[in-house]
Amino acid sequence: MIKALQIPDVVFQHVNETFQALLPEEGCGFLLGKNGTVTEFQPVENVLHSPVAYRMSPADQIHTLLDAEDRQLDVLAIIHSHPNGPSQLSATDLSEARWYDIAYVIVSFKHVKPEWRAWFFPADAPDQYEEIQLN
Repeated sequence: MIKALQIPDVVFQHVNETFQALLPEEGCGFLLGKNGTVTEFQPVENVLHSPVAYRMSPADQIHTLLDAEDRQLDVLAIIHSHPNGPSQLSATDLSEARWYDIAYVIVSFKHVKPEWRAWFFPADAPDQYEEIQLN
């Protein structure tokens, strides 16, 4: 179980810039790496193009997952933004969380400085998710 994600500044910056460029729409994608250490962010098209919801492009998902597998990287997290909302899991986020043993990261742009938070959803008890640290 992941208790924390180690995210280098360059990845924080890449995510923030990518998601800011998509405002007012939600951005989404994957954080890839190994053993809880993120090495890269792979953005995925939000096919809803909505400011309050996201749905990852199936083609982008498949491409990213196959590429990660080829490069022996793990999907450590699904990440998305809340353009005007808090960095809290929404009711929609909770009801649509279908991937387990990974983290869900939310980046809020409600304030001037982006706010990041993350939660881990274990496969053996997905209703017992817990917040994890981002370092």
